[in-house]
Amino acid sequence: MEKHISRQHVISQALLRRFADPGNKQVGVYTVSTGSVGQRSPKSIGFVPDYVSHKSWAAEKLWQTVENRLTPAFSALDAGPDALLPEHLSAISDCIALHFSRSIQTRLIHESSFSNVEQAVFEDQQKLKYLALLKHGLYLDAPDVLESIAHEILQELREGNASGELFQTWLEEVFQRTCSYLEVGRVTIYHCDKDTELVLGDSPSIGFRPGMHPTDRVALYDAAAILMPLGPRVLASIDWGRSDLPLETLRREHAVYINRVQAVQAHSRIYFRPTSGLADLVRTYRPPSANYPAGKA
Repeated sequence: MEKHISRQHVISQALLRRFADPGNKQVGVYTVSTGSVGQRSPKSIGFVPDYVSHKSWAAEKLWQTVENRLTPAFSALDAGPDALLPEHLSAISDCIALHFSRSIQTRLIHESSFSNVEQAVFEDQQKLKYLALLKHGLYLDAPDVLESIAHEILQELREGNASGELFQTWLEEVFQRTCSYLEVGRVTIYHCDKDTELVLGDSPSIGFRPGMHPTDRVALYDAAAILMPLGPRVLASIDWGRSDLPLETLRREHAVYINRVQAVQAHSRIYFRPTSGLADLVRTYRPPSANYPAGKA
């Protein structure tokens, strides 16, 4: 029997290591709920305990099909454009897809969707009356009978949700579909201007469309591009010819915008190179708020 994996990273350690100080190997961390700034090792951050509670080992094996390819892809990225081969661009595309799908935001969407399904079942009185007719051969509209039928309908779904099976199955499907959608896009690598650096939110793969407000969470199929920092000075973009981003260098004003998006769309933590001087800027973009959970990520 496979062993359950509790500490599950939603941000790949290979990516977090790129934001670490070369000396002490620590990453700068801003915690949204408290406003505290510190330094942590990549292994001790970027995870959500029991993110996938059902067959976590199977999910981890799936994620490893991407993460095992990141080190050579990042090495090629750092070596210059001539070193980037098609397999490296493919790994970068799948890395962006992985972080778009395996995210804190995705789990929140699942929880909200399940709650909406429950509500919809109880509110559809006509359908419940029809099911009562099929079951009892009578037209029934007593609230307790209809409520009982609603609970019967939801029982299997609730069991699957409680075990984590629903989320695990749906998450893996979302990941596969995201990979397939992004693999036909165009991967572009942008390098920051001198003295400009990027931060990394805990939901770092962001849907972008021209004119969007930094707080807008753009869905995959509505996005002109999917953007994700791949290091303090590197941004990756996947688009389908609908993005108006600059072609080569990520100018300072664009980096400032990307940093704001990363900060305001993070849930619990924001990461940066410790000596980047970005801690105060992150706090400005995202003042401490107890409304955001202080959970791991």
